[in-house]
Amino acid sequence: MDEIFKKYNVEVIWVSNDYNKRYLTNFSGSASEVILTPNEIILLTDGRYQTQVKKEVFEHIQIEIINSSVDYENALKKKLIPFKRIGFEGNNVTINQLNSLEKLLSNSEFIPINNEIEQLRLLKNEDEIEKIKTAVKITDQTFSYVCENIKVGMTEKEVQVMVDSQLILLGADKTSFDTICVSGSNTAKPHGQASNKVIKSGDIVTLDFGCYKDGYVSDMTRTFFVGEVGSSELVKIHNLVNYAAKEQIKAIKPGVRNIDIDKIAREIFKKENMEQYFIHGTGHGIGLEIHENPYVNKSDETILVSGMAITIEPGLYIEGIGGVRIEQDIIVTNGGCIELNSSNKEYDAAIK
Repeated sequence: MDEIFKKYNVEVIWVSNDYNKRYLTNFSGSASEVILTPNEIILLTDGRYQTQVKKEVFEHIQIEIINSSVDYENALKKKLIPFKRIGFEGNNVTINQLNSLEKLLSNSEFIPINNEIEQLRLLKNEDEIEKIKTAVKITDQTFSYVCENIKVGMTEKEVQVMVDSQLILLGADKTSFDTICVSGSNTAKPHGQASNKVIKSGDIVTLDFGCYKDGYVSDMTRTFFVGEVGSSELVKIHNLVNYAAKEQIKAIKPGVRNIDIDKIAREIFKKENMEQYFIHGTGHGIGLEIHENPYVNKSDETILVSGMAITIEPGLYIEGIGGVRIEQDIIVTNGGCIELNSSNKEYDAAIK
C-alpha cells in the first residue's frame, strides 16, 4: 500500500468502490466510506450498522459511526479537510460527486488513482482461497442435485429455479449472477436467458451458475444431454471443448501469460476448422466479483502468479445447432494449478 502513496504522491486515499471497501475492511454493509492514510484504514458508517461492524470488520480498522444528523458527504469532508493531495478512484466516482467534494475542499487537489487496489486483489490469500473453495463446493453439490433431478419435460426456467433454490438451501448467501439455463439450439447463445422452452429427450443443456459465500464467488458451466445422448455433432463439439479446456489447464503455471493460455484453445479449434465459433475469451478472474482481473483472452498479457484465481471456459457456438461451454474455477499455485470444481464434465453427466 505504501507504494501507491509514493507513486501518486498523495497523503490520503478515498476508496469508493464497494468491492475494494470489502477487500480492505471486510464490511458488507451498503453504506460506508473508506479512507486510507499511510498508517491506518478508517471506515465511516452510520448507526444502522454499529452491531454489524463489530462482527465483520477486521480488528485493525478504525471505525467511526456517523451521527444521524450528519450526511456522508460532510463526514467525508471532515476527515479529508486536513489533507492537500487526495487520491480517489477516478473510474468509480461520478463527475457530480467529484465536483461536490472539490467545492467543499477547495484548497485540496484530487489525484485519480485507477485500478491500484484492484491490482492488490489479484493475489488471493489463504482465507480468500478457502472462501472461494466453499462457494465452489456448494456449486458442485448443486450440480449433483440437478443431474439427479432434471427431467425431460421441464422448462429452462424450472431448471433455473431448481439451481437457484438449491444453492441457497446448501448455504449460499446468494447467486453470483443470474443463472443461465439454455437447451437445444438455445445453447448457441453464450449468455442466453432461461425461457419457457420445454427440454426434450436428447436436448443438450448448458448451465452456467455460481454463488456468493462470505463475500466470495464461484462460477461453473456444464453442458450435458438430458434423457438420452442426442446429436452426434454436439457430442463431437463437446469432446473438442473438453479437450481444449484440459490442455489449457495443464499449461497453467506461474510465469505463463494469459494470452498464451487463450491461444491454446484457439489453435486446437483452428485445426478442426472451428475457431470462428469460439466467440469470447477463455476466462476471467474471480474473487469478490464474478468478473475481475486478470482476464484470460487474446489481448491480456498478464503473467500468471501463484495465488491468482481464474476461470477456464472455452466454448463453441453454432447458430441453429447449439453450443458447448465447460468452465472450471482454478487457483494458480507454485507447482502449476488446482482445479477447484469436482463436478462431472462429460456430456452424459445427467444420463441415468
